[in-house]
Amino acid sequence: MACRLFGHCRQAYYQSKADIESQIHRERLMLDAVRDIRIEDPGIGCYKLWIMLTVLFGAGFMPGRDSFYALLRQHRLMLPARKTRHTTNSNHRYHKWKNLIKGLTLTSANQVVGQRHYLYTTCQW
Repeated sequence: MACRLFGHCRQAYYQSKADIESQIHRERLMLDAVRDIRIEDPGIGCYKLWIMLTVLFGAGFMPGRDSFYALLRQHRLMLPARKTRHTTNSNHRYHKWKNLIKGLTLTSANQVVGQRHYLYTTCQW
């Protein structure tokens, strides 16, 4: 009677219940496989995991890439994003200027003017 109130038949209710249970089972299998792979290689990325599991389980079993990412994000299995490192390449063919203030004794304010260099720290610039 309740199924008719919502506009569905009894068969549709039980089919959707079975679909949800099979989806949960598939997700558990994928998550267990991800954890097993991450034990051997903790730094492997999500895209490589998705490719490996697609080969292992088959394309019909696996969700799409974005759904797989959402599943890993939901279970906190995503790797933290890497910080970009900025380095200076002083091994180049251009002219390297000499240090003009080396050994200079400063006697008043504003004697030396130069470029600003920003350094990364844990909190701010």
